[in-house]
Amino acid sequence: MKKILEVLCEIIFTDHKTGVITSRIGRIDKSQLSGFSSNTNDFIIFKETYNSPILKETIKEIIILREIRQKSVNKVNSKLIKHAKSKNIGKIS
Repeated sequence: MKKILEVLCEIIFTDHKTGVITSRIGRIDKSQLSGFSSNTNDFIIFKETYNSPILKETIKEIIILREIRQKSVNKVNSKLIKHAKSKNIGKIS
């Protein structure tokens, strides 16, 4: 079973400057959701750097759109390696 590392979610919150309810969509570590009720961190921090952190006390709702699982790396096909090393690359026969 693959381990869930992060989630794609929409966070609905009240903007602390304007007081307007707004939302942002982005990826966050799943560990932030599991520790949401604890006081370890006051902010939810997105993976995307263009999204600024959101103060936890302003969050109205978190909608999880998709779970992103750990991806396994497949072994490289040996036929592709042979083809890439052949001298006939780019030639049409």
